[in-house]
Amino acid sequence: MDVLLGKVIPLKHGFVGVVNRSQDAINKNKPIHKALMAEREFFQNHPVYRSIAGRLGTPYLARRLNVILMDHIKACLPEVKASIAAQIAETEEELFSYGSSIIDETTNLGALLLHLLQQFSSHFSNSLDGKSTEVSLSELYGGARISYIFHDVFARGLEEIDPFDYLTDQDIRTAIRNATGPRPALFVPEISFELLVRKQIERLLSPSLQCVDLVFDELQRVCSQCENHVAQLKRFPKLRSALANVVRSMLKDRVQPTKDMIQNLIQIELAYINTNHPDFIGGSKAVSTLMEEMAIRKQQLAHEQQQQQLLDMQLAHEQQQQQQQQQSSHSGRRKSIDSSPFGLTPQQSSSSSNRLVTRTRMNVSFRRFDC
Repeated sequence: MDVLLGKVIPLKHGFVGVVNRSQDAINKNKPIHKALMAEREFFQNHPVYRSIAGRLGTPYLARRLNVILMDHIKACLPEVKASIAAQIAETEEELFSYGSSIIDETTNLGALLLHLLQQFSSHFSNSLDGKSTEVSLSELYGGARISYIFHDVFARGLEEIDPFDYLTDQDIRTAIRNATGPRPALFVPEISFELLVRKQIERLLSPSLQCVDLVFDELQRVCSQCENHVAQLKRFPKLRSALANVVRSMLKDRVQPTKDMIQNLIQIELAYINTNHPDFIGGSKAVSTLMEEMAIRKQQLAHEQQQQQLLDMQLAHEQQQQQQQQQSSHSGRRKSIDSSPFGLTPQQSSSSSNRLVTRTRMNVSFRRFDC
């Protein structure tokens, strides 16, 4: 009795006593309603449980559980409704992001597919031409990135190639000796020259192939961006995946022919060395250039000698004037004052002479600098 009343082990909802069906009742197929009547009679006639017979039995337990379940539903229903409303709003927002259907998807599937392919193609083309509306402010993208690869990365890779790297004087000397045989060489043989040049031309292949790989990676990145920017493709995941795979496969198939074309261009340059190019300095042009430089150097030396002679003559003239002034200073103060031009004292005349010499030297120096 104390257990049923919750005095021994207190519970939130208390205890409910029931009479379970015995194995004998199961074997005899005793009906449920008779089992419930026997249970009610048991609690009503029992001397201990008679006072609480209204809170015992299977019918009371069913009503009690029903009340608890309803209270739990009422407590959880607002949260469930809010969760459902949030999921509906999120789903509607995702549906709105897919865009509105402008074509009947049930009857014009071919037109719908053509429309999606046209959108993807237009976005891909705009990304390469710089007409895309999704312009990134943090990094180069699409056609701008490809232009940077060609004009900066590839050009810098070519400029870093020094024609004299991996080419020592001993290599040049050995190539010349091998081309002339037992005879001494007066000029550089063409065979040895072409052999050394071909060795350096082959070094252009590596940066060229690297440029192809960089452009291929950028085109793949543009393809991935186009998948995300075409909103209606999100409705068809399989179509989106298949379209991306086809575009990547097409780009990948073009990589090897592009590399083959570059290798063929290098082979063309290796097959014929054009020595008639205006920028190429051959033997005759090298000799003529050397003679012109020697003639210019000879004229400069002659001009410098003339300037030096003029300077020596002016210095000699200044020295003669100084000697004459020193001789005139010994003839007496009055006589020197009378004979001094403009009535100057010997000290003033000497100072004026010194200023004249200084100005003359400066004029000579400036004339030599101008020459």
